[in-house]
Amino acid sequence: MKEELLHFIWQSKRLLVNELRTVTGQKLDVLHPGTYNADAGPDFFNSKISLEHTTWAGNIEVHIKSSDWTAHRHHTDSAYDNVILHVVLHYDKPAYTSTGYELPTLELRHILPPFLLKRYERLMQSRRYIACEELFAVPDDLKLNAWITRLLIERIEQKTDTLQWLLNETQQNWEQSFYVFTARYFGFKTNAQPFVWLARSLPLQVIAKHKNSLFQLEALVLGMSGLPALEHKFPEWKSHKQEFEFLALKYGLKPLQPDVWKFSRTRPANFPSVRLLQFARLIYHSSHLLSKVLDAKTLTDLRNLYTCEHEGKRVLSDDSIDLLLVNSVLPAIFLYGKTHNRAGLCDRVLEMYEQIPAESNAITRYFKKAGIPVKNSFDAQAVIQLKTAYCEAQKCLHCAIGKEVLWNGVN
Repeated sequence: MKEELLHFIWQSKRLLVNELRTVTGQKLDVLHPGTYNADAGPDFFNSKISLEHTTWAGNIEVHIKSSDWTAHRHHTDSAYDNVILHVVLHYDKPAYTSTGYELPTLELRHILPPFLLKRYERLMQSRRYIACEELFAVPDDLKLNAWITRLLIERIEQKTDTLQWLLNETQQNWEQSFYVFTARYFGFKTNAQPFVWLARSLPLQVIAKHKNSLFQLEALVLGMSGLPALEHKFPEWKSHKQEFEFLALKYGLKPLQPDVWKFSRTRPANFPSVRLLQFARLIYHSSHLLSKVLDAKTLTDLRNLYTCEHEGKRVLSDDSIDLLLVNSVLPAIFLYGKTHNRAGLCDRVLEMYEQIPAESNAITRYFKKAGIPVKNSFDAQAVIQLKTAYCEAQKCLHCAIGKEVLWNGVN
């Protein structure tokens, strides 16, 4: 048993609406459960209760056993002197403040339905792909839609952590930060960091000076990678290498160490050498990309910005463009809109997620089978966030589906 469940029960008040009594028989009404405190000190601040029709305002402390109060040395800590109620699952001894005042105590074990505790333990001990797999309960449409939207926004904000860091590093230079953030996508998970290092080491100001020469852009990007295998992967590398050596000397550029790149567990089509060329060619075919991205009114407009050809072949396939939009471009637009108080941009991003087809992977397939609709990238990104940030972290009490599972059958 974790105190987290008791925090959840106290905060929700769902089981605290009937007549309550303290362990000494005092009539108790919970007027306001207070604000949860995740830091040091009492568990809930600014709570309000009524004891025998007298209103008390202060803090609440929650424990599995009432003796935990003493075990945690709260009886010697003046920070706990303003606690007005001790909430416990099992009462085994009274609790006193440092001034000697005996705290009124609410014991929950007679209030909680036995199946609630068993269900929670079952979730916490589950080793299934999804803890609630056997108890899965889909909330009503209103709750589900609100939860899916919240999950998508959480995932977008998580994706933009790197962009936010880049903006802080560059004193809010959006063009430079967006350029590095876009580069990160080209490395996927395996080589994301080397691509970030490369783009940070090859400033946009240098790129801009050679914007009209694909040859020089390829030389700069490939040369900065430091990869020795390029001569075998890229037949034209010899002439590119000579050009890079000249440009590196001119701008004081220092290539990355070759061992930062990973080829293992990577399909040939996604080898760093291939992705580096794609990145160089995308830069060549795009100019002032951020301003164009922000001006794109439709998904088609946005896709067209990344649709370019080299020697009659597409630099990025339709699927690759959609993945770039989902994982990099749309999150960047969302952060820009949020930072500059342009709610319309944020709304446009959410609409575009709804228009992009859902990716198919183990997570999306599972939730679709379980009854969660995964119609588009909006839903797909949401369930990926659900699995990685909630299911794998056992945050069932913070999940709309987990709450539905726990409360199912509770009046």
